[in-house]
Amino acid sequence: MRAQPRLTRRGAIALAIGALCLAILIGCAPFGGSAESSAPGFFSLAEDDMGDFEPALEQAERSVASTGLAADAQTDAQADGERGEPAERLRVFTGDLRLSVPRVDESRAQAIAYAEEIGGYVERSTADSVVVRVPAESFFEAFEALEALGDLLHRLVQTADVTDQYTDVERRLEIATRSRDRLYELLERAEDADERVAILREIRRLTEEVERLRSAIESLAELIAYSRITLQFVSRIQSDQVLRDRIPFSWIARLDPLSATIGEPERRLSLVVPDGFAAFENGRGVRAEAADGTRLRVGARENLPAGDAAFWADALGFHLEPFYRAAVREESGSWIGVRLESKDRDPFFYLVMVSVGGDELLVSEAFFPDAEAFDRHAATVFSMLSGEGDQE
Repeated sequence: MRAQPRLTRRGAIALAIGALCLAILIGCAPFGGSAESSAPGFFSLAEDDMGDFEPALEQAERSVASTGLAADAQTDAQADGERGEPAERLRVFTGDLRLSVPRVDESRAQAIAYAEEIGGYVERSTADSVVVRVPAESFFEAFEALEALGDLLHRLVQTADVTDQYTDVERRLEIATRSRDRLYELLERAEDADERVAILREIRRLTEEVERLRSAIESLAELIAYSRITLQFVSRIQSDQVLRDRIPFSWIARLDPLSATIGEPERRLSLVVPDGFAAFENGRGVRAEAADGTRLRVGARENLPAGDAAFWADALGFHLEPFYRAAVREESGSWIGVRLESKDRDPFFYLVMVSVGGDELLVSEAFFPDAEAFDRHAATVFSMLSGEGDQE
């Protein structure tokens, strides 16, 4: 009978790291999802890092138990799973107002002054609009006060419950942080140079995961603490409306960087909202926001008159360019469209792209409040679109 190989110190270190990985994997799995798909920062040792070690089950269990790390990590993961719901649900409030006013400049200045007076701040201001953030506890009072600045043309209030999303990210951050701390403890015990290199590589991966999760929590916390209210002011004489009325495609004429005008697709899309965005809809369409004011929307309309994506991209550029400083053609996978730059001193960017899906014309809209926001999020938005596969 062949004798089992002796468990080397290097093998014990590797098994301890592997057990930590398993605990992280268990703790990071989302509600109702698979662990494999939910832990982008999950790590494992490569085959060559294990050397010539042939694991023996009983000896491995004794070695890992002797470190105390895996048991602690599993206990932490179980404790996180048993942790109850927060006493108060976490919600994000957003509001949109379109007002007819005698003087746009005066009304915009009044809105800014009011928001700052109640402890809020200006997120974005253009020639005929302003986006303010107000303390969440004052949202409804502020919304009514701002609505009184002019004659109401359009109003919309939306609420999104992000409790599960926040607690899941927070839990994953806690587990990743604790696991990284334990790897530092393991690093202090390691004497072999190869062992230290392997542990340091896993610490680096966990550090990247911790920073990503911290960024996601900060974005959600900002959206929860300060509610966003978008105001658009329309002068009694709106010269641009004359030009829009001449656009032969009504859905293009109605497009607005700050308001949703496109309906939901008939079928669910396989789009994954990028990290750093809070997703407010889990249905067929997409609606998501980042803390810096960047917004994503994906909807659909009937493809009439029937045209391919290139036809509609040409139509978008031709009819919308007069309202903007520049219009640049963009493509990502099956999506084609136009990136529009506003005429403001500090311009915003509005990306409209289309893709044909059966009898539907899919329409993606992304609003970037400034050049920095575009540089920060454009690559992930294009990646989201290029990764969209067949509809379910």
